[in-house]
Amino acid sequence: MISPLNGQQTDQEEANTPLDKLKDRIGELNSQVDIYTTIEQTEHITLVSGLSQVLEDTYSIYLKTHNCRWKVTEPLSDSLDELLEKQYTEMTTAVEQITERIKALGIPTPDPHTEFLRLSSMAETAEVPTLLDLIPLLIESNESVSRKALFVSEQAQMAGYSLTAELLTERIKVHQQNASLLRKYLRI
Repeated sequence: MISPLNGQQTDQEEANTPLDKLKDRIGELNSQVDIYTTIEQTEHITLVSGLSQVLEDTYSIYLKTHNCRWKVTEPLSDSLDELLEKQYTEMTTAVEQITERIKALGIPTPDPHTEFLRLSSMAETAEVPTLLDLIPLLIESNESVSRKALFVSEQAQMAGYSLTAELLTERIKVHQQNASLLRKYLRI
């Protein structure tokens, strides 16, 4: 992750892999949880940690997609402009749904302005991207969150959390579709 002050990576940030970030989040949630569920508390916290990371990554993609329209200096075709708007609008709703699901599971959600960028498993860029740079980045980001959502969905299904599993199954479908639609613009 790039430091906002100097644009350089810190040693601590370089050492934080997505697995390290997930373990950190699990530790944070362990100290906050005060409920008991039908599954073991550790499994519950692990599930909510994964769901939190899906939330954080979805929010990160939302920002990248939205910023594509603001930062890219070359003109966007009308169809790409509409596609990006549709995708980030859908992700706005998704962020709300995932947030509500986490709250329903009894865990505080991460603060988007301080924790999301720290906990997100996706790489950030400080450069102003070109359209040809940004589309593959959006594709990879959508594929990444889809993989993460699949993993967490499987955990939710095994634990009997059907509403969480259904929500994540929808996220998988949407992010795979987003990646597929964006791939078409690489061929133009």
